[in-house]
Amino acid sequence: MGIWRAIGFISLLSFCFNSTSLATPVYITFPSGVDWKTRQSEHFQVLYGKGHKELAERTLLAAESARALLLPLFPESPDKTWIVLGNWEDVVNGYALNLPFPHIVIYPSPPGSTSQLASLGDWLESLILHEYVHILHIYPAKGLWGAMRSVFGSWVLPNGIMPLHFHEGLAVLLESELLPGGRGEGAYFDMLQRVSVAEGQWGTDAFLSRDRMDGTSTIYPYGTSPYFFGYLLHNELWKRKNKEGIHSLVSSYSNNWPTLFDGPLDEVFGTSYEKLWEDVIRIRKVEKEAEIAAIQKQPLSKLEFLTEDRSGKRNLAVSPDGKKVAFRSLRPDEDSEIKILDLASKKITERLSLTQQAAEGLCWMKLKNRDVLVVTRTTQNAATNYYTLAAYDLKKEKWSPLKWKGKPLEHVHQLACANKGRKLLIYQEWGGKGKVLELGLFDKDDELSVKGLRKWDLPTGSWVSSFKVGKPHWMSLRQGVNTELYRWEEGKNPEKALAFKGHLTQFGLGDGATLEAVLDADGRDEIWAIDPEKKTLAKRVAVLSGISAFAPVNEKYLVLAFRHGGYDVAWADKLAEATTREFAAVEPAPERAPINANISEEKNYSALSTILPRMWIPNILIVPAGVQIGAFIPAFDVSQKHVYSIFGGYDTRGRPFADFGYTYRFGEDYGVGGGAYYSPVYIQSTGKFYSIWGGGATLSGHADFIDTSWSIGPAYKNVEGTSFGPQKTSVGVIASLRKNIGVKIKPGAISPHTGTILSLSHGVYLKALGSDDDFFMSTAGVQQFVRSPWAESHSFYLSLTGGYSEGTTLNNAFFQGGGEILFSQQRGSYLNRGFQPGLFLGREMLTFNLEYRFPIVTVERGYGYAPFFLRGIHMALVGDILSFGRIGSVNNAHLLNQFFYSTGVELKSDWKAFFYVPMQFRIGAYHGFGSVGEQLYINFGVLASLL
Repeated sequence: MGIWRAIGFISLLSFCFNSTSLATPVYITFPSGVDWKTRQSEHFQVLYGKGHKELAERTLLAAESARALLLPLFPESPDKTWIVLGNWEDVVNGYALNLPFPHIVIYPSPPGSTSQLASLGDWLESLILHEYVHILHIYPAKGLWGAMRSVFGSWVLPNGIMPLHFHEGLAVLLESELLPGGRGEGAYFDMLQRVSVAEGQWGTDAFLSRDRMDGTSTIYPYGTSPYFFGYLLHNELWKRKNKEGIHSLVSSYSNNWPTLFDGPLDEVFGTSYEKLWEDVIRIRKVEKEAEIAAIQKQPLSKLEFLTEDRSGKRNLAVSPDGKKVAFRSLRPDEDSEIKILDLASKKITERLSLTQQAAEGLCWMKLKNRDVLVVTRTTQNAATNYYTLAAYDLKKEKWSPLKWKGKPLEHVHQLACANKGRKLLIYQEWGGKGKVLELGLFDKDDELSVKGLRKWDLPTGSWVSSFKVGKPHWMSLRQGVNTELYRWEEGKNPEKALAFKGHLTQFGLGDGATLEAVLDADGRDEIWAIDPEKKTLAKRVAVLSGISAFAPVNEKYLVLAFRHGGYDVAWADKLAEATTREFAAVEPAPERAPINANISEEKNYSALSTILPRMWIPNILIVPAGVQIGAFIPAFDVSQKHVYSIFGGYDTRGRPFADFGYTYRFGEDYGVGGGAYYSPVYIQSTGKFYSIWGGGATLSGHADFIDTSWSIGPAYKNVEGTSFGPQKTSVGVIASLRKNIGVKIKPGAISPHTGTILSLSHGVYLKALGSDDDFFMSTAGVQQFVRSPWAESHSFYLSLTGGYSEGTTLNNAFFQGGGEILFSQQRGSYLNRGFQPGLFLGREMLTFNLEYRFPIVTVERGYGYAPFFLRGIHMALVGDILSFGRIGSVNNAHLLNQFFYSTGVELKSDWKAFFYVPMQFRIGAYHGFGSVGEQLYINFGVLASLL
């Protein structure tokens, strides 16, 4: 697909895409080897992998229940909505799309105990309701928009072109108002407000700036912003007009011009967004000041902070000798790591690189004469991402997977251990079925392994928030908004000891018999002592903010305590006196009208119901010496096994053009596809114009054992005769390989700072297959990213690209090199800036490109709700070298006999357009050396794509 067609389509995807997670993912490709099954109810159809029939039924019941709750709030709804259960991710997440047809994708995994999503009641029910809010919010199209949809199809979504916090805020509001629990009712959102008021940040431009409501990668509260700020906004609207106000507002927006937000708000609520935010800031400040005053009347623990970076931290593990503590750390300007802090010096002594996504739990164990950290890491295989158990030997400085019966332990969502002893508890869940395993950790011949000792299958719908390993083991299970404590003694089944309303984040990690945990008993996450026999609790550590993890050390506690901006490690004193109280009574499940879902039996999936096209996108592309006008029709079935696109139009230089592509995906990670094209080709250096038509088929896949993508397939090409050669027919086979080795880019960085990309392509055309000539074309490339030694944010980019062709006329197999067309939007493979575009043409070509990339300023600002947001400005110093050979039938030039040099500077600015689409504006000034080089060549470029 051409870049501007990709831009058009992907931009449309972005307008109707929303995510439940804290970080919005791009449109995700499903694994190709799923054995898909379907079940349906009256208004929903669920697509799921074989073996997850019960989870599919729970999903349909939750979806029909969500529809009954939501329908009174929205003016329109689709007749049928697909729900895909994506059991190839171990992180709770989801997204909703209304094109090419309404569908929701759910990653049905339990939330982490320290996650904001832990405040949900029934997490599956809440997740489905949240995503269905997006479907109903975006679906209406009235007035002119309705007429456009009847012509162009499903991509016409006026409510989709709104800021992210408008979508997410409404969904968080309704998950909190219509169901038990919800982020709006959770301790984390309350803490963000309370601490920002206490530290003087509430209402300031740094924390409540309207242009940053959708969040940034470098400014707190990062990806939480659209959920948090959007909830505050919509909660105020809900207080004023409840369901009727939301219904009227959504209807008004669906007949409104995108980005003009004040009109519908004034029509329904008689206010503007600026005035509404002033009200929200004023009202919430008064509320939180009263709350802070009430908290400060009670005794609070003294905190002595050992770190000062206020970043993302979770999980604590104290070393067996009590001198160090390990914790997970995630900062926007750093890789995800485990950091080890020396408690005496308050210095970080070790940093271990770790995948960003991982389950709760971090263990520090003593085995013989060495210390071992046990954690979960994300293991990727084909298109799956699973949490697996791994160990790090601090003495050998080596990671190793922990296997049972020769296989990795996958789908691990929680783990715990004791500093002494070799027992682990882990919680696994997949496909809606959870279990707890007691494992023994063994060290034989310096190799670590685990052995299963006991197993317990969890009650349906519950999930584990924490363990305490000991005699007996303790487990906290969430059932809706309630927590149940289970005692697991040796030789017995787990027994329920206590149930109460609220969330238990983490048990204390000490070996003592006292049962202590982080609870939200007072609406804040604080440390409490629990007496399961008397069913009472007593506060041990009280704070104004909140605590996510702790470990008792002697008579004190090491804690992760929240401050405005993130968590820090601190010593906390135990309260001198603690009042004993009873637990909050268990909250019964809400009574609801029975749902008659009429769920069908399981069937094999058929793509026929969703594979037909639902939209077409007009396309205009300015090309050298002309304009192309056409239409683009993308389509895929809901399983993404079948993907195709049709594109065609007319070139004002006098030729039609068209292409069609189709791919069928199967197996672990394979695809077979084909296509045909008729394309006008313009040679910039000669001003010549001719046509190429052809087609081919491709088998593609991924070799996991060498982590390499590959493709191979037959190809046909017919080239119109030109001054470079007569008409030619070519029939052959093309193969390609691509390998990505450790390419990493930090959030907010301007470029990857490490890694290598290798690519290789080889096409052979033979007379024996019907080709006019025996010939070949080969290309190879390597791209290298290197961090500069003097500044972490500076980096080098090196690229070496070569092409070689032999055995046919020039018009049938050639390479073009040189600079870029003014106002260009993409870069050629053989780039030599400072020379005219397409100046170099031959059968042999080699280029080397070097760039030194560095930031100028991070801006992260927009103007109110204007649909353009400037992220930052950066520069690159560039240098290019090109050599080429054999232009005509006579070898009048040879590769490496002559080189063409250029240098230049580029100024780039990164933007977010229309709230979702990343854009880059680039201006470059270059000088080409030699007689054919340009003294000063100015180039403008605009890039825009979510790919």
